Amino acid sequence: MYRQKANPNTIELLGVDDDCIMVMTEQGAMIRNNADLFLSARVVSSFGNYALAQLRRLQNALYRDSYTETQQNEHLKTTLNAQMEHFQRTYKHFSEGSIELFTADDGLLFDIDLKQYPVTDFVGIYSELASIVKSYNKLNHRNNKKSEKQLYKHAMHLIRLLMTGTDILLGKGIVTRRKEEQDLLMDIRNGIIPFDEIFALANEFQDRFQDSAKYTKLPYEPDTEAIDSLMIKIYEMNL
Repeated sequence: MYRQKANPNTIELLGVDDDCIMVMTEQGAMIRNNADLFLSARVVSSFGNYALAQLRRLQNALYRDSYTETQQNEHLKTTLNAQMEHFQRTYKHFSEGSIELFTADDGLLFDIDLKQYPVTDFVGIYSELASIVKSYNKLNHRNNKKSEKQLYKHAMHLIRLLMTGTDILLGKGIVTRRKEEQDLLMDIRNGIIPFDEIFALANEFQDRFQDSAKYTKLPYEPDTEAIDSLMIKIYEMNL
């Protein structure tokens, strides 16, 4: 589970309310009671940066006839620059300005200033950047075929990811059922809030998410030793 790099579909299962669970085994309860072991700063990428890239992608898809390529590149640059702040916090050799992005006539370009840099860290940075760009560039033709209702539902899901990720980074645990924001989320899903306002809301939640990422006390990686110990106890119960 912890090797899935804080996959939202997996992590959110650990925060499901008790009244939504039909069957709970003793082993399942042990995992849920130790949910904090599976949380790490990787949610910056898996929750936040994924959601932001998808929202910008949706924005570009909806307004592709009116948005220039330069404007689309600016959206991508904003998402990638947010990741740079994450790199500064998680890679000790990565300082501000190590990678600088800028738009030009030939597209989105970058300057890189890394000397005698650890290969393992660079592979991690490259992997995370590549994942964002790959996801962002899938201006998928599937969106063109989706109904407006499906697009609103998708936007609601992405906003919810930002909310949940922010709580995790702030140490509030995994809040899967968004009771306080339910009315807002349902208004988004039901198309009551127009897309222009949805994207403005996304910017607000993006700012909150990035602030929480800067000050989170979560470790970069989960405590794998503690998780392995927990898993051994669970396996022994089945012997």
